[in-house]
Amino acid sequence: MRKVLIAAAIAAGLTTLGQPIHAADWPARPIEMIGQGAPGGSSDNVWRAIADQVAKTLGQQINTTYKPGSGGNIACEFASHQPPDGYTFVIVTIASQGIGPHLYKNLKYDPINDLTHVARMTTLPNLLYANKDFPANSVQELIAYAKANPGKVDYASSGAGTSPHMSAVLFSQQAKVEMSHIPYKASAPAVQGVMTGEANISFENLSAVMPQAIAKTVKPLAITSAQRWPKLPDVPTVAESGLPGFDVSSWFGISAPKGTPKEIVDKFSKAVQQALADPAVIERMRTLGAEPAYQNSVDFTAFINAESARWKPIVELSGASAE
Repeated sequence: MRKVLIAAAIAAGLTTLGQPIHAADWPARPIEMIGQGAPGGSSDNVWRAIADQVAKTLGQQINTTYKPGSGGNIACEFASHQPPDGYTFVIVTIASQGIGPHLYKNLKYDPINDLTHVARMTTLPNLLYANKDFPANSVQELIAYAKANPGKVDYASSGAGTSPHMSAVLFSQQAKVEMSHIPYKASAPAVQGVMTGEANISFENLSAVMPQAIAKTVKPLAITSAQRWPKLPDVPTVAESGLPGFDVSSWFGISAPKGTPKEIVDKFSKAVQQALADPAVIERMRTLGAEPAYQNSVDFTAFINAESARWKPIVELSGASAE
């Protein structure tokens, strides 16, 4: 009976209580943002950089709840089953919407079509970095070490199907080396795993490891994007380090349950756009290792569809899969 009521409410543009949703009155109570990772992770850091300004623009508190694991699918599946009343949003990433649909074979929701995509926030490269005591000090030294020790280089990631995971898969393919994957539930524990020596290297989102890279508590080896990162000018790209054409960039955005009224989606999206245009936020993003890259709902939806199409053959070629 509850499912019938929710379906009827969606069709009529109502809340689950049967009251009309008026964008002019929204939000009338605190909003919940569902985070894919853990506090201090890459997507959380980016969201935190704009959260206060978005909340101020909307005139309501925004609480963040974390549901890590499964490459972001736990968070996104949870959000997809919430009422589309404008009070639940979710952080989405290249992992959950670009790579995940082709990696996870038993998903209980459609990562692309069971959510309404609200706004893209940022793009960002990944950083290939190593434990301080790892013997390799460059990409070429890493490749040589991995070839001499097949399967004995352990790389951390924030989960199966994440951009760090697939960056390592692509690296292994192009460098023709064999490495072992240690998946964590989020970025922060993956970074900690490399710092403690539980893993040797990682290709983590730059926003999650920038403080450690600057403080040199980890050893930066290369940037995965086509260009060097201005805040780490001495760190070369993977492409210029011997693997031409290597170019992987992550991105973060915000989505909502399918059926969330367009007026509310647009209102939230414009609040994100306004926050990302603030010079202090732009500087904060770049310090984190991210570049503001706002897209509205229509453009972000088209972008997600293109990302899914781009990653499908890469995932299939890798042979990687996850449950």
